[in-house]
Amino acid sequence: MQWKGEFYKGNYKPLISQQLFLKCEEVRLGYQKPKQQKEKKLHSSMRGIFECELCGCSITAEKQKGISYYHCTNGKGICDQKKKFMREDILEEALIEKLKEKQNQ
Repeated sequence: MQWKGEFYKGNYKPLISQQLFLKCEEVRLGYQKPKQQKEKKLHSSMRGIFECELCGCSITAEKQKGISYYHCTNGKGICDQKKKFMREDILEEALIEKLKEKQNQ
């Protein structure tokens, strides 16, 4: 046991063997590996730019079969829009149309 920078030998009978302790530590430390981000959420050009108009949460993207689909993150747990997806190409077209409308005004 270590206390205030000094080591003291315990005089008690161990509850588990040294071998079991080391095995448990090996398993415990194995869980600390950083998790890799899923491939389907990596490549999306407009992720984090938009907010859901119903709940105000961020709009995120998922990649399925090479196509990015955008949807509400439903971070507040109150939005039904999480189940509704919009393809990236359709979102880009809608964005271009809005920009053209603003430019003509």
